[in-house]
Amino acid sequence: MNPIEAIITTIQTLFTKQPNTIYEVRIVHQQYANKVNIFFEYGRLQELTEHCKLLKNLSW
Repeated sequence: MNPIEAIITTIQTLFTKQPNTIYEVRIVHQQYANKVNIFFEYGRLQELTEHCKLLKNLSW
């Protein structure tokens, strides 16, 4: 299983459809280190979001 497939399966386990909830996948590219971090964020409307790191320092 490649890293992208692992990320997709992790997101599918974290995603539970609930009303008035926002889900985001955030991809952060560290330009000078040439690495990528991927976060899954979720939160109910009008509340703070929670996040978990899915992948850390994926090199291109």
